[in-house]
Amino acid sequence: MSDIHDPAVKLTDANEALALLKAGNQRYVSGEHHNYDFAAYRAQLSGGKGQRPFAVVITCGDSRVCPEHIFDQGIGDIFVCRNAGNILDEGTMGSAEFGHAACGAPLVVVLGHSECGAVSNAFDGTTGLPDALQGILVGIQKTIAGSPDKPAATIANLNDQLNRLKSNPVFDDAVVMGAIYDLGTGVVSWQ
Repeated sequence: MSDIHDPAVKLTDANEALALLKAGNQRYVSGEHHNYDFAAYRAQLSGGKGQRPFAVVITCGDSRVCPEHIFDQGIGDIFVCRNAGNILDEGTMGSAEFGHAACGAPLVVVLGHSECGAVSNAFDGTTGLPDALQGILVGIQKTIAGSPDKPAATIANLNDQLNRLKSNPVFDDAVVMGAIYDLGTGVVSWQ
């Protein structure tokens, strides 16, 4: 198997999908990015041809966390859902369901990250934020209660999101995994 996905090919094996993400992260960390022909990708994926992502990645909206770069993937390879704290609210859950059930991605990943502002603010009990953001923090606070520090809170939040996915019957035939991205090193650690 190549460590680069052909966007015209539907990948149905979650183990192959995971291998592609791991190989891409190794390229990202080493600075040896693949030189994607994005014009060719656009041509292969437009004009009613649809999309064939091999993974759904649910991650934080943090501008430092860009899954297409972190996993060194091209257009159409991963179906990305982003919001503060990588939480599975109704919109994000519905989007993840679409990426798996409608687009056929066999792998679903919740990607947390170090130094997450949403988790940090929830851990610190920050108040006085705009209503919608404060609501996100309140939800995260419930999942991280009892965490001894922010890294443990990040993992507790990740595990809560994984449990939500695993309890959704839409994902019964998917491989659901968690991972943590380290902002400093660029390394993704699989949970």
